[in-house]
Amino acid sequence: MNKKNEFEFVLDFILNKATPEELVGIEMALEKRKKNQPLSLKDINFEKMAKDMASQISGSFNIDVKTMARRIVTQLILEKEPNISEEHLEKLLDYYVPQEKPNTIPKELILVMVQHFIDYSLGKMPKSQIEELKKSAPNWYEKYWNAFPLQVRVAIADFLKGKIDSYEFWNQIDKII
Repeated sequence: MNKKNEFEFVLDFILNKATPEELVGIEMALEKRKKNQPLSLKDINFEKMAKDMASQISGSFNIDVKTMARRIVTQLILEKEPNISEEHLEKLLDYYVPQEKPNTIPKELILVMVQHFIDYSLGKMPKSQIEELKKSAPNWYEKYWNAFPLQVRVAIADFLKGKIDSYEFWNQIDKII
């Protein structure tokens, strides 16, 4: 097999055939190849790795992505720090892959809050409405953001960055809440 065919075979395997666990192994092998010296815990962005892996696999598999992400991050931490205490490990896990609290805000209210947030972010919110929101809560924008579930925040960020269109955005929001 020539180099081009090898490359195409590997690329096809990664994009179309690899299991989530194999993708993790491939990612880890690439990271190891990129760096010749071992990484310390402070050099690894576990949160980004977990979110990237979760977004890659959540669309194509019906699995508990959060649990899988925590398991993968646990493995990565234990590889770098095998003697870490259970308490410290749990604190790192909660920091890098936080457990999301159940959302107690009614769906209709979240939809209104998302619409406010988007309108304000895009400069489409009337000034009177901005003033009204500021009067009721001076830092409403931050409060809204912190009240949104993580998946809603990701969808909002993708929409505002132009990664998804309005139709896809609202479909995602509807599925999330």
